[in-house]
Amino acid sequence: MAGYLQTILLAAAQQALDLLQVDASQVYTLGEQRRFVLRAGVPTESLAAPEGVASISSGLLRQALEHNEVFTVEDLAAEELTADEATWVDAGYHGFAGIALSPPLERPIGVLALLRRTPWRLDRRDAVRLEDLAVEAVTALRAHSLASRVAEVAVLQERLNLAREIHDGLASDLAAVVALFKYYEQRRERDPDDAGQLLPQLRSMTEEILAGARNILQSLRPKTIRSEGLLASLLKLVDQFGRVNLVETNVNIRGEENAIPAEQKEVIFQVLRESLSNVRKHSRARNLWVVLDLSSAPWAMTVRDDGRGFDVRRVAEDPRKVGSYGLVGMRERAELMGGTLEIVSQRLEGTVLTLIGPTERGE
Repeated sequence: MAGYLQTILLAAAQQALDLLQVDASQVYTLGEQRRFVLRAGVPTESLAAPEGVASISSGLLRQALEHNEVFTVEDLAAEELTADEATWVDAGYHGFAGIALSPPLERPIGVLALLRRTPWRLDRRDAVRLEDLAVEAVTALRAHSLASRVAEVAVLQERLNLAREIHDGLASDLAAVVALFKYYEQRRERDPDDAGQLLPQLRSMTEEILAGARNILQSLRPKTIRSEGLLASLLKLVDQFGRVNLVETNVNIRGEENAIPAEQKEVIFQVLRESLSNVRKHSRARNLWVVLDLSSAPWAMTVRDDGRGFDVRRVAEDPRKVGSYGLVGMRERAELMGGTLEIVSQRLEGTVLTLIGPTERGE
């Protein structure tokens, strides 16, 4: 897991290791079903969880999460441990200390856990050091969180502006066309020739509304694509996703974007953005791979994660399922440009999404 947030968590783990002279230092966050996910650890080769397990069950971490001060266990071997916690003892660790990474007046976001190979009673001076370190880590994390919230507010405001523009522009213009059509139908019964003179006006109004709709759609295209190009925009999008969601990302881009029409670039960007949204909401993935091959005809993009997967057919067929509308929207985008969208997924084996461009590259 690379990026800004990972750097903060890893720095906190390393600082704790150096300050308190422990043998291992790890940072966990609370995942689904009240389990804990390892996010950073020093040394990296230290046993943090059973091999192949993405999350662990830990009553000790939960107690640390619920305490407002340092929580310690002098000797793990003397405690009743979960099967996951027992792996710490099997690896030779005995002393344990943990502290919640908890912003003021907010829910804790994680636990900093320290392990020693010998029984350990934390003295008050070391406890204060650990508390100060937790405050520093939370302060750094809050700064990034605030930046993310500012971005969310900006998006919300933009949506409100768009809704107002549609209401005041498109909606009112369409209402005028509907009214004129009704008047045309009334006149046609009494004076067909006079009513026929309304048709050019109806056509002109409809064309103006269509032009207005196209202008709105043009404004919705990501500005980064227009100003920075598709490839730079994709790299920025994936990098931001990895940093914010603590997911290790890998991007491989082949070929040049010059031969790809603007409409297809937009589809690529929007499908990738929706894919990342689904990974964030549903997959619990720790790794993500994006491959965009523009050197072949047709071009293709694959988005693969190592998350928990899902039943693609079941979700697609049931509109009430969470995420089904996103899948439908991505498929519609692909079909409208003449391409295809394929999704392969199995539970506990991740998901692979493949977007394939049209056989004929339009202008």
